[in-house]
Amino acid sequence: MKIIDNKKDYYDYLQGIIGMDEKVVYDRRGSTVIEPSEYYNFDYPIDYDLFFSKQQFKCDKPKQRKERWTATRKNLSCDRVAPAWKRTKDIYVEEGDFYYLLLEVGYHEFIFEVERYLDEDGKVKLDTSIVKTKKLAKKDKRSEAPLFIGIMSYGYSYLPYLSKKHDNPILAKTWIPKFIPAEDMWNMLYEYISSLNDKEFTDSRTNEQHIESAGFDKKISFRHRK
Repeated sequence: MKIIDNKKDYYDYLQGIIGMDEKVVYDRRGSTVIEPSEYYNFDYPIDYDLFFSKQQFKCDKPKQRKERWTATRKNLSCDRVAPAWKRTKDIYVEEGDFYYLLLEVGYHEFIFEVERYLDEDGKVKLDTSIVKTKKLAKKDKRSEAPLFIGIMSYGYSYLPYLSKKHDNPILAKTWIPKFIPAEDMWNMLYEYISSLNDKEFTDSRTNEQHIESAGFDKKISFRHRK
């Protein structure tokens, strides 16, 4: 695969090891670097700060003890999202603030969960995990770009909406590389971009040509027979 961009990501080094396939080109120009904001505002975290910044914001707090039906963690094991407390019989749960991130790599979807809270020493902790993976059909992709990222928000709905959406994000300054190795990222991108080179077959034959190709003579095969 050949990558065209003036920025480097964590899987780019494989271009020099595996080699460049000139027929599979990832034109990543215009890419967006995903990282904690360089501008720190104590009151209002911006962009992807809640996912990647360990600066303390006004909204950060220790884990809270809650009655399970007021818990905010999501159960993403199926397409219809439900509160995670429905899967536990515990009356109380302790939890921080939960945030969800969607990453689409070619035909593969990853949903990350971040639990953000202050530990006993008052330091920001980020507990991160992949909570769902899914293989996508072409029609189900959220973006035509090889790589896509967005922040998932639920509100009172079972269906998420996405904000802060970016095509072709640069992920090297995030914790995502520890979940998706460089080789896996490269292979998923290669698979998707390669598939774009496959020409889809369009049947342009007329109805009469379809009939004839099936072995019928349209002059006699459909006459009324006495």
